[in-house]
Amino acid sequence: MLLEYVGERIEWVCYRILTSLYMLVALVIVYMRYFHIELYSASECYMYRMTGYYCPGCGGTRAVQALVHVELLRSLRCHPAVLPGVVMSIVFWIGMTCEKIVRPNIKRFKLRRIYFYVVLGIVMIQWIVKNVLLYALGWHI
Repeated sequence: MLLEYVGERIEWVCYRILTSLYMLVALVIVYMRYFHIELYSASECYMYRMTGYYCPGCGGTRAVQALVHVELLRSLRCHPAVLPGVVMSIVFWIGMTCEKIVRPNIKRFKLRRIYFYVVLGIVMIQWIVKNVLLYALGWHI
């Protein structure tokens, strides 16, 4: 009983954080579109500059920028964990909003540890593949 209560409280905290984050992202996107500002600079990753290896997050900013421009394949190519993470958080947020507004016991998408482990696995696999392609074949991704 206590674990269920704690799990529900954590979901509501996540919901509030995501609501604030989505409002902030919407404002940033409107600001960027209005003033024609790019989301990232062309500078390299600090880890790549210092070690010569890609970090696990390399490509994440480019993936978010591609997602803002609705270029889904480019987003997946830049960093394959960004799109599933965004989709998962949006589905969770919509479900929590429906639960709060419509009815309290609606069936919805619940956050489970396995989802985070899957996204973490995607991050680690893409990190290893990018570094292997860089040093085995000389491909810069």
